[in-house]
Amino acid sequence: MKRIGLAIVFAISLATLFACATSGGGGGTPRQFRVVDPGALFERGNANAARGNHDAAIADFTEVIRIQPDNKNAYFNRGNSHTAKGNYVAAIADYTEAIRLDPDHRSAYFNRGNAHAQMVNDDLAIADYTEAIRLDPNFASAYINRGALHVEGGNLDLAMADFEAVLGIDPNNATARKNLEFVRQEMGQ
Repeated sequence: MKRIGLAIVFAISLATLFACATSGGGGGTPRQFRVVDPGALFERGNANAARGNHDAAIADFTEVIRIQPDNKNAYFNRGNSHTAKGNYVAAIADYTEAIRLDPDHRSAYFNRGNAHAQMVNDDLAIADYTEAIRLDPNFASAYINRGALHVEGGNLDLAMADFEAVLGIDPNNATARKNLEFVRQEMGQ
């Protein structure tokens, strides 16, 4: 008898839940429940970002983060959309969280360095580029960006070393070649 009683209570509870879910809790406008798939939201965020709709992308990545707070890629991509909008403070916060979740995320260090550079936080940017290079010694873009900041800071020897490192990785890198030529001219070589 107890078993039948529990089954009936359970059935009544399900019926009540279903009625509330479809009727909005007992009358009025029906409530719509949506199934949230973080993978689909993430892909939609990527698609929105690719179309340049960064507000929608940020909203999608934010929802992914709400569902999966340890999703480093959602933080990283949201940071990219913040960067595209020029919101470097928010971008830095997102890249920092991606790095906390994955300390070996070289691209998060690189992009955070770019955001710091945009905010003229050159020492922080150089530190991030240096970490990206430590994680990937063949990361030519990190050497180029760090070298450019060394030029701006008047550290031409360090800049020259960075541009030469790029040419060691990619002898045909036109940006490194041009920047190295500029540094040599500045140094009177």
